[in-house]
Amino acid sequence: MNIGAPGSADQITSLLLLKEWLKMDPANDLKVSERPSYEAPELIQQGKIDAFFYTVGHPNLTIIEATAGERKVKMIALDQALIDDIVRPRPFLTATKISVNDYPDLENREDVSTIGVRPFCLPARTRMKRRSTRWYVRSWVILTFSGGSIPSLPA
Repeated sequence: MNIGAPGSADQITSLLLLKEWLKMDPANDLKVSERPSYEAPELIQQGKIDAFFYTVGHPNLTIIEATAGERKVKMIALDQALIDDIVRPRPFLTATKISVNDYPDLENREDVSTIGVRPFCLPARTRMKRRSTRWYVRSWVILTFSGGSIPSLPA
């Protein structure tokens, strides 16, 4: 299983999920790979890994590549109770679903329940007036967010 490059968001997230919520010891319970996630499609299609974690917006080319090979790929949905337990104390996370329509070669036939990271933007206020900053943030969120609910922004 690829858990992402050392220190990456993918690795931090995967280790947290495996250790804290699934009560697994990755060093003893799994054969772990620590490669950058963009390498995962090739690794999974070559049979060098059987699974990988990836924290990414959807649709995503890396996931499309991973599902397009001869080796069939399935996304693992998270249980709703687990999602609720993880999301509840963390306002930067949200329950979401990944649409199977984004990945025609995916083995799943139903949307996949998972956890999403809420987007945020930190524009430099020294160069933008308050009104243009609000417009920029709203536009960025609407254009880049995929899945889940968009948090309301103050006027």
